[in-house]
Amino acid sequence: MALQRILVVKILVVSLLNGCINANKEVCKTSIEGASTQDWIKWGDNFYKVIMEKMPWLEARDTCAEMGGVMVTPKSENEGRFLAGITPLSDDFRHFWINCNDRLVEGTWECDGKTDIPYQPWLGNGYEPNNYGINGEDCGVTYEGGIGWADCPCSLQLHAVCKKPLAVLHL
Repeated sequence: MALQRILVVKILVVSLLNGCINANKEVCKTSIEGASTQDWIKWGDNFYKVIMEKMPWLEARDTCAEMGGVMVTPKSENEGRFLAGITPLSDDFRHFWINCNDRLVEGTWECDGKTDIPYQPWLGNGYEPNNYGINGEDCGVTYEGGIGWADCPCSLQLHAVCKKPLAVLHL
């Protein structure tokens, strides 16, 4: 319950900072079909939703697609810091899936369907991605809640954050 209150406060602060609270101090509603006010957080030109259930990478990707979005890939340090700000303050959310993988060709990373990736904050000065272990690591995760990236086995059970383009209706 305390974790849920912390998340609600973080959502309100992030919404306020991004101008998505109206004169009645209500969080903006989205025109995204099937989304409730509490589900999506506005930042910049997009909405974001933290997936509270842990799941493997493919399931997380498909869950975001079912909601009409994509699994997030931070495009800048600012977006990474925003993501760190909307995920709960717990070790459970220290890592979450991003829409990057090298499942087709080892070492050729694809993010959001593209191999030309201008922002790649891999951890450890070349240590990540490292394809560690017998079965390898082919799916991307964030570390420190969005600040750095690493690779992990796609079968791990982790949280995800979904992203959709902006479509806001103020109350």
